[in-house]
Amino acid sequence: MPVATSDGPVSRAVRGARNRWWFFGTIVLPACLIGAGGLWLANSLAQYRLEVPRLQADAQRAKDELTKTRADLAQSSNDLAQSSDDLAKTRAEKIDLETQVDDLKAQREKLLVAIASPDSPDAIDKVRAALKDLSPRQRAEALYERGLELARLGRLEPSTRFLEAAATEDPTYYQPRVALALQASSRKDLTQAEHWFLDAEHADPTSPFPVYDLMNLYFMEKKLDKAGFYADRLRAQPERPHSMDDLLLKVTAATAKAPR
Repeated sequence: MPVATSDGPVSRAVRGARNRWWFFGTIVLPACLIGAGGLWLANSLAQYRLEVPRLQADAQRAKDELTKTRADLAQSSNDLAQSSDDLAKTRAEKIDLETQVDDLKAQREKLLVAIASPDSPDAIDKVRAALKDLSPRQRAEALYERGLELARLGRLEPSTRFLEAAATEDPTYYQPRVALALQASSRKDLTQAEHWFLDAEHADPTSPFPVYDLMNLYFMEKKLDKAGFYADRLRAQPERPHSMDDLLLKVTAATAKAPR
């Protein structure tokens, strides 16, 4: 507040100066400060509003990355568990295979002892006894292989017995029957060869080999009607090897020229 004093010129000047400083200090300066503070606050608020979307986007990206990291971690854990299971399974399979190999080695030793004397009357029975835990087809295959081995050594009599035993062991196994037919054909016993070829076809009607052999046999015997019949059967076989086509064409051409 202005202070009452004497009313001289100096006093009035001093009083006026005091009043101006009081007005400036109590009204103008606070107003300026308030205005400057309000402007700074407004600028700060505007800057914050501009920063909010960026901060929200950064937060969302961080959230998405965290979610992806968690998903990757879960997948890695699952992969690790699967790998552990696969490893355990592989180890179990390895142990099983090693056991099978050991069993096969033991069976092989028994088989070698059993077939050491193929001329003995009980040689075939020894092979069957050594392989009694196997399926009929596996026993037939073992007998068949032994029969072929004996044939390669020129031991035709015991070879025939082993091949006949293989044919008896598995009625659906055509290979030993074809081998017996070829042995009979090499002896010029075409009747016996025909018997075994027909038996081979009945054993496995899906195989093209017995059909091919019958066509060839009848073609050599000039029985063109029967050769043509089996040529038609062979032509209908979807799994025949291409090596059979040459003879098939010859038989087809010969039967086409033959009188009916």
